[in-house]
Amino acid sequence: MSSRAGLSRSPRPLATAFALPSLSAPVKLALGLGVALGVMALTAKGGNSLRPLTNVEIAVTLVGAGLAAAAILAAPTPRRSWGAVTLLLLAALAAWSALSIIWSLQPSDSWIEANRLLAYVFAFAGAVALARLAPERGGAVLVAVVIAVAMVCLASLAHKAFPGALDSREDLARLREPLGYWNALGLLAAMATPACLWMGARRDGHPLARAAAYPLLGLLLVTVALSFSRGALVALAIGCAFWLAVVPLRLRGGAMLVAGVLGTGGLMAWVFSNDALSEDRQPLAERIGAGHELALLIVLLCALLFAVGIALTRAQEQRPLSGAARQRAGLAAVVAVALVPVGFGVALALSERGFTGSISHGFDQFFDTKARAPGYGPSRLTSTGSKRGAYWDEANEIWSRHRVEGAGAGAYAVARLRFRRDTVNVRHAHGYLPQTAADLGIVGLAISLLLLFAWVAAAARAARRRSPSGLARRPREWPRAARERLGRAVATARATESHREATGPLEGHRLTLLTLAAAVVTFGAHSAIDWTWFVPGTAIIALVCAGYVAGSGPPAAPGAERSAPFGRRVAQAAMVAVLALTAVWALWQPQRSSAAADAAVASLSQKRLPDARVQASNSHARNPLAVEPLFEMAAVQDGANDKPGARRLLEEAVKLQPANPDTWRALAEFHLSSGNDPSSAYAALRAAVFLDPKSPQLQQAFLEAYRKLPRKPGGAQPAPAGRNDCKVPGSSGADEKQKPKKKKKKKKKKKKKKRDRNPRDC
Repeated sequence: MSSRAGLSRSPRPLATAFALPSLSAPVKLALGLGVALGVMALTAKGGNSLRPLTNVEIAVTLVGAGLAAAAILAAPTPRRSWGAVTLLLLAALAAWSALSIIWSLQPSDSWIEANRLLAYVFAFAGAVALARLAPERGGAVLVAVVIAVAMVCLASLAHKAFPGALDSREDLARLREPLGYWNALGLLAAMATPACLWMGARRDGHPLARAAAYPLLGLLLVTVALSFSRGALVALAIGCAFWLAVVPLRLRGGAMLVAGVLGTGGLMAWVFSNDALSEDRQPLAERIGAGHELALLIVLLCALLFAVGIALTRAQEQRPLSGAARQRAGLAAVVAVALVPVGFGVALALSERGFTGSISHGFDQFFDTKARAPGYGPSRLTSTGSKRGAYWDEANEIWSRHRVEGAGAGAYAVARLRFRRDTVNVRHAHGYLPQTAADLGIVGLAISLLLLFAWVAAAARAARRRSPSGLARRPREWPRAARERLGRAVATARATESHREATGPLEGHRLTLLTLAAAVVTFGAHSAIDWTWFVPGTAIIALVCAGYVAGSGPPAAPGAERSAPFGRRVAQAAMVAVLALTAVWALWQPQRSSAAADAAVASLSQKRLPDARVQASNSHARNPLAVEPLFEMAAVQDGANDKPGARRLLEEAVKLQPANPDTWRALAEFHLSSGNDPSSAYAALRAAVFLDPKSPQLQQAFLEAYRKLPRKPGGAQPAPAGRNDCKVPGSSGADEKQKPKKKKKKKKKKKKKKRDRNPRDC
């Protein structure tokens, strides 16, 4: 079951085998890249705060552009631009998101989402460039992923272990800090698990590094378990299954995984029995004591796993298994794995609903549009209930009205308000496909599908097993030095027992690429049922792995004998620099606008109207798609007793975002408080309630405006607003004088079905 992935070596003395590793170039690359990715994830958090998100996007853009420029200038020019098709399709997705600003229901959010994708493009391009600059350093990239994720996991477990010092106000048992979202945290740990398995199972690694992978695996599994994330557990299972299926290190990896699961399972059994760690809203004093015990047990678990790792590594060095023993162990592992689904099926068959009934019940619970979200405790791990059915149904409603182009990147949060069934504010559809269908329509889905196919083809090409005699179809076109290397490789391959079993660095590089692909598969499986594509900490790490795989090209494929002319390379690097600086400007503008708007609010609170006017004007100039600067400018005009000017600004906000209920509510509040015009406020609030009928705030404001409407002299009915109920702001509703119309006899017509009036038509 497990083939030899490295050169056979004689056992080394223990003093030499367990000496500390030196800081070579791969180690420095792993440390530098790992710390950079970890700081990025800790800074961006969940990606919902604009300031840290912008800082991370700018840093990623500059670093990615710098790597691309360095690859253009220094790396040998490849015969083919490996990964270029995938990069162009990702850029096309970003361009379509930016183009959707034109028709978006929420153009300011579309700009922010287009910026996010723009940073993703540069992250992918930087990873492709890294594959050019360091073509055989895939192992360093894997170690960097483990370092980055370990930084986040240690910070997260510290919040759980020391709540009094770090997180005293957290009342939920689920781990979510420092990312702010438990599913993203669990996914991040799951993505690094295949890399950790590779670190401990490889044959050419340093013994101490291989032994250290065992406690690191324990930390990752504990983080996944304490996040109580069902999606992360599913993604973890898919990623590990993919790695075990394609990487021929199954016995070592399986033994390592069993040790980690057993140790983590024992710890989690104790955690689930302790209410202070597994139940919500527990007293702080009890959480502090239980947290200290948890920290001690985690340290003991890591020490135990490290000892197990040293023992297994020493045994593998001194007493390697024979071929027959590996076959028997592999057969036993296959039988054990096959018994897992069999046991699960037997358990379902013996349940109250039976096998088919249990499956259909779980399916209905997951997709039910009226299902309630499960609790936050460990009991959610055995529940299939979810709110995703409602979110996906809302996305389908949006897509049915904007099939081709979508509602605009990031517009789901506003467009769903018209169809939601509860008062929960949700920004994402919790799934890449429904989110993309609602935001970018069929075009966005088509680009995403082509992007997936292109990356899969690039990964298959890069990780394909090839013997040294089959490195290329046309070796006559290679340079002379490459043909000589090929001849020596063929002679070496023919001297081995098996012509198909590759040895040495070639096979080791292939295994690193397959492990990087396993991390991407883990991320993709989870993003299909959640919104982790929008979390920079998870998405950028996955894009780095995907970009390095796509940019690697076929194994041992030689490059051109000479690089491109120096002048052409300088021109291309300059073009990349110009694109990066332009992208940085586009990334920075929404943040600059938000900062100026915050300054205007502060000036307004201090009654400094001239300063607030300048700051609000600057905010609007930097981001003319946002309505918040218009709100602040209207407040300044209202404070200066310029009522018509304030009303015009609020009307401009409504025209800018007519599908946003907040713009209509702001206009209605002005009519009620400053304009003393309840009829116009009532008309504006009717449009707002139409766009968000489940909002308690809008319902309360609507009733208040209804009570203040002028009444007819002889009755309690409000003055009819007619078409003015949904008229462009600026009309005075029932107060406008209407010309008397002559009564005409009209023929009876068949009743037509009522259509929802679109506020955009107002």
